[in-house]
Amino acid sequence: MLPIAPLSKKLLILALVSMLAACGGSEERKANYMKEGKQLFDAGDYQKAMLSYKNVLQIDPKDVEAIRWLKH
Repeated sequence: MLPIAPLSKKLLILALVSMLAACGGSEERKANYMKEGKQLFDAGDYQKAMLSYKNVLQIDPKDVEAIRWLKH
């Protein structure tokens, strides 16, 4: 087996850590879109609010709260 250069090993570890961090990012993005949607709705910008709720559904198509907001 060929030895892995120290730099290559570090890059591999960095790539794995980045992928793991990205997995948790969808919940954070979903929460941010939901918060943004509520703020836009309260401000009377209904079209942009609906877009935010649709973004939530792109992440989680079964999100009940986003579905309810879209029915307003």
